[in-house]
Amino acid sequence: MRCFLAVPISEEVRKKIVEFQHSLPDGLKLVEPENLHLTCKFLGNVSEVELQEIKKKLSLNGAFELVLKGVGVFPNRNYIRVIWVGAEEPEKYIELQKKIDEQLASVGFKKEREYIPHLTLARVRRKLEDISFLEKNKEKVFGTVQVGHVDLMESKLGPGGPTYTKVAEFKLV
Repeated sequence: MRCFLAVPISEEVRKKIVEFQHSLPDGLKLVEPENLHLTCKFLGNVSEVELQEIKKKLSLNGAFELVLKGVGVFPNRNYIRVIWVGAEEPEKYIELQKKIDEQLASVGFKKEREYIPHLTLARVRRKLEDISFLEKNKEKVFGTVQVGHVDLMESKLGPGGPTYTKVAEFKLV
């Protein structure tokens, strides 16, 4: 099964993000409201044996809050493929991601080379002529996320886009 680890967001924050999505330029593939999440780590295809190992190995601690702030892009402003919301003072979130990376390396998953905390808003299908929304929203605050657990999600790709299902939950105690 195709999997990733993510932090869910509250309905309040989700509503603010969805409202903002509708202000973005035309021609984007917006992430569906129910699929909005903070990505921790994409795992790819995971076997049943690996799934059980992940459930055994992953042990997280230290719940915290994270303020979602600012809008950015991957890979860069000259070649935009993804539009995302970032995080203010993301140090604790980056520590969480590194801990996940360390623990899952022992199961055989590759560590991230560079990790930028983000919540994907949209995918870009064609060159955007006007990217002024980036500068206008670089300080925009979307709300606070309570990071109290990380979800292991299954992603099933379909003609209408991906469908996500929670497989396991790892509490930050």
